[in-house]
Amino acid sequence: MDERLQKICNRIYSQHQEALDLIFENKPDNLSVMSELYSEAINNLEKDGLLISNPNHSGKSIIRFETKEMNKVFPRLSSDYRGGWGNHKAYSFEILNKDAKSSGKIKLAFTGRIEPQKRVVLEKTLNHFDNRNKKSNWEWWTVGNWKLKKVDQNFVDNIISRLGEEEREVIVKEITDSLRKQIVEIDDYCSDLISKYNELSEM
Repeated sequence: MDERLQKICNRIYSQHQEALDLIFENKPDNLSVMSELYSEAINNLEKDGLLISNPNHSGKSIIRFETKEMNKVFPRLSSDYRGGWGNHKAYSFEILNKDAKSSGKIKLAFTGRIEPQKRVVLEKTLNHFDNRNKKSNWEWWTVGNWKLKKVDQNFVDNIISRLGEEEREVIVKEITDSLRKQIVEIDDYCSDLISKYNELSEM
């Protein structure tokens, strides 16, 4: 930085110190912005009846949602079992948002903190779809592997600059449409999982 530019920067900062400090303290980061956009997309699809948002158990790095069909098979747990998230649920879909490279990946997560008889059936079901050797005292089990086609590392890295140039609604629609398309594959996978779970429950 040359001396002239440094003087210009010092003058600007001295004249607008309070405003600039406020901006720097509240400067958004890409992943926080992506978390907000994912939540908005999920809310859009919730209005369409395609899924159910789970804002109280979501955060910056993981955004969670549920579906009506999965809730029929895995309803709210009894009061004695809070589940893994403390919301009396046995499962949750998770959109990962831990870094720019993984952002947009979707997994289906199950907790082992459920009624013992249901846990046995669930474990047999998940073994059918994912035959990794799990310890008998497993607490978490993730299956499925989906990715929002529209969201890649470049999308995340440039999200703040895009929001400065484009309407927010346009970007949210891109994510919403991408998630809507992915739900078709997710529903197919869950139909198979539900069928297997029901089959094992009747044995």
